Amino acid sequence: MMHRWALAFAVSTAVLFGQPRIVVDPQRPEHDTLDFGVTLVSKPIARPLYIINAGPDTLLLPEPVRPYFSIERTPEQGSDTYDYLEFEPLTRFPIIVLPRQTQQLWLSFASFAEFYPLGLKQAALRISLRRAHDTSVVLTRSFVLTGVKVELRLEVQPDVLLADSVFIAAQKPLQAILHVRLIPPSAGGVDTLLPLRWETRYRSFPPGKELLVDSVHTVPARPGDIVLRMWYRPENPGADTIELRIFYRRYPTAPEERSDTVVVAGFGVMHQWRWYGEGASPGVHIFGDTVDFGRVRLGNQATVRLRLRNAGTYRFHAADTLLPYTPEANRAFLATPSPFPPSGLEPADELELVLAFRPHTAGYAEAAYVLRSDLGQRVFGVPLEARQWYLFLRGIGVGPRLHLSPATLDIRFLWSATCPRSITHSITLRNVGSDFLQIDTLWLASGIAFTLTSLSLPILLEPGQHTQQPLNVAPPTAGEFFDTLFLRTNIPGTPVSILPLRVLSLSPSPVAMRFPDPLRAKPGGFVWVSIYVDTLPEGVGRCFLAMSYEPSLLQWEALRTEGTVLEGAEVVTIGEERPGVLVLHAQHPYGWLRRCSTLVHLGFRVFLGKRLSTPLTLQQIQLGDTLCPDFWNVTATSGLLTLDSVCGLSAKLLPEGTLRLEILPNPVSDELAVIYELPADGDVQIALFNTAGLHVQTLLQGRVEAGIHLQRWSLRGLPAGHYLCRLQFGDVHIVRILTLQQ
Repeated sequence: MMHRWALAFAVSTAVLFGQPRIVVDPQRPEHDTLDFGVTLVSKPIARPLYIINAGPDTLLLPEPVRPYFSIERTPEQGSDTYDYLEFEPLTRFPIIVLPRQTQQLWLSFASFAEFYPLGLKQAALRISLRRAHDTSVVLTRSFVLTGVKVELRLEVQPDVLLADSVFIAAQKPLQAILHVRLIPPSAGGVDTLLPLRWETRYRSFPPGKELLVDSVHTVPARPGDIVLRMWYRPENPGADTIELRIFYRRYPTAPEERSDTVVVAGFGVMHQWRWYGEGASPGVHIFGDTVDFGRVRLGNQATVRLRLRNAGTYRFHAADTLLPYTPEANRAFLATPSPFPPSGLEPADELELVLAFRPHTAGYAEAAYVLRSDLGQRVFGVPLEARQWYLFLRGIGVGPRLHLSPATLDIRFLWSATCPRSITHSITLRNVGSDFLQIDTLWLASGIAFTLTSLSLPILLEPGQHTQQPLNVAPPTAGEFFDTLFLRTNIPGTPVSILPLRVLSLSPSPVAMRFPDPLRAKPGGFVWVSIYVDTLPEGVGRCFLAMSYEPSLLQWEALRTEGTVLEGAEVVTIGEERPGVLVLHAQHPYGWLRRCSTLVHLGFRVFLGKRLSTPLTLQQIQLGDTLCPDFWNVTATSGLLTLDSVCGLSAKLLPEGTLRLEILPNPVSDELAVIYELPADGDVQIALFNTAGLHVQTLLQGRVEAGIHLQRWSLRGLPAGHYLCRLQFGDVHIVRILTLQQ
């Protein structure tokens, strides 16, 4: 739309002035250079010139053969320069331009490689515009024609790719850069694609398909780099040299192809061990990759001689290891030479290997002779099975073998000077070998805290037989004691066996008990009293306690052990030994008491006594185990239970004489004196009633402390006669008859 608008503007301007024009760009009429840009050889580019007839006459350009139209050389060019001939008109002549019309003259820049060199091309174009009726020249305009002729060049870098050593069946990625250039160098490019052709040639034998290429089929005709991805995958062992050629044409119609080459050099690696036996001791057999040494008596030796051959294509460096699979294989197998020769083995080289089985312990021994190579660090794509080689070894050591149970004796228990203790522990001596075992002597290194019970020596045990050795453990004090039990046997190589001994005797830790925060209870009700323990030690098997309280306020009725230390325990004794003293004795029938924060829950019936509160005291506490009843030192904190209300009080709960009401004097004239006694704090009401039971006057209403009280009231204004004076304390009533005189 902009181009059409600009063209219309130029035409309207020409019409305005009435003069014809020949322009390259209607927006810039003064521009006199027609630039064809960059093109490949034989790829033409067309550009227009605009002929604008703004007058009333018809204008024309005659046939090119007529002298009135010419494409001429510029004055700077010599007679032997013909580059301008590559610029040619495309529009058919004559060109007729009607009045007030515009025509386009198309020119082509078509380079020919056969005649003219590459680079910048320039020519001059002189156009004479004539009238149609008299052929007189109306306008002559000269233009400069310019263009750049280029061709394509490809170059692969690097030209040699080293794949090094790659394991057969593995593939190693490679990468090269394909540089695309224009000759001569040009910043721009041509909007076209040129095809490529690939050829792979193998210089090694036999040829295969060792190189996989992520092919690029076309390249753009502009400067840049293209990544070429390849994979080297050897199919046969040995060296490979692969030549990859890339064919292209310098321009679309070039008669011959050019090429660039990248060479891939690699080496296919194969690893394989071949081995065979050359000689062996009697009874030694080889099955596949397993060497069976058979039965060998302790102290003797069986050997086998093998020859290892490197059947691969690469030098093999390795570290040898004897890997035991069973405890009996430790130090029982030997390999010579060891370590593996540090120079390694060249392909087809051989190594003589001697393997020996010299058992030190009776029983089945199994191990592996392993060669671990650094091939994976030098060769690409080596699988795990090619990095290491296994030869499995097995044999049976024939002879006695002592097995001690337990392997180490570690005992821990509590000890105190008031209750020292000792235990007897049995050690099992078993012959797990394949020959008879003779135990000659047993002895202790120090004999502190451990003593042996005599056995009849020597002890003879057939294979599979066992015996028990009692060991008495009696530490003299609290602390940690170590010792060692030695046994001398007829086992070759290791006649003395040892058993580490350890005992840890601990002083019992103190235990603290307590009651909950001060309890409150109502007279006539029921209350649960809990006893808490901070941390019950491990090993407590029995519990004894005696608890004291005020017998006029509390009476024991129930016991609850769910969720407490005594859950699951057997209650031996529970009950009031005498009024105000509760005795509890419990023990676990099978082991230890539960470790819990609550010792037990005790339930009591509450009465109204001479006091409003009672201390809860643990007079005697014992925590012990099956051997010592009084073992742990126990401390206890007393608790407190307080009556909080007399609501619901009945007469049967009141001790005799604790609630009293007296009237002084009686009969009375004008002032009444009342003496009353309360057994506990509480709400009190003193009131007068007539003989008909009607309320006359309330003398006292409120909360009063326990004790004896004297109160006076005036009776003036009341008629003479008999009255009832009632004291109400809780649900208990006391009534006295009162006579009033005038």
